[in-house]
Amino acid sequence: MTLEPCRLFMIPRGDVERLLDSNPVFARDLIEKLIGLVRSLSNKVRDLGLKDVYGRFVAFIGDHAIEQDGKQVVPSALTQQEIAAASAPREMVSRIVSELTEAAISRSTPSASRAQEAAVAPVGSASRLPRVVAHA
Repeated sequence: MTLEPCRLFMIPRGDVERLLDSNPVFARDLIEKLIGLVRSLSNKVRDLGLKDVYGRFVAFIGDHAIEQDGKQVVPSALTQQEIAAASAPREMVSRIVSELTEAAISRSTPSASRAQEAAVAPVGSASRLPRVVAHA
């Protein structure tokens, strides 16, 4: 299952082996890309095993944040389903977003978008919600 329409091609193993044998620059580039993918997947597995849901949520938001006017902001609206695919079940993401929004609103914040800023503020932190909001 894919998130977007795509086309897949099947390349016979012998053709790939001949390409790698005849083009060492391509082979080296492919190896570097595969090493990067393995590292990325290893980090994701480590995060799933060692970070709690709030930590994964904050890391995911932080990975998608950019600096704008001296603040970390998420440039486009992320759906709860997109966040859930990378960090936690959709129901848990919904609960975290609701708690962050309530905390932001209860602090007289003018908009719910500050909840996302609150989640991003301590990027990389695996701390619990009250501490995350307190740093906003």
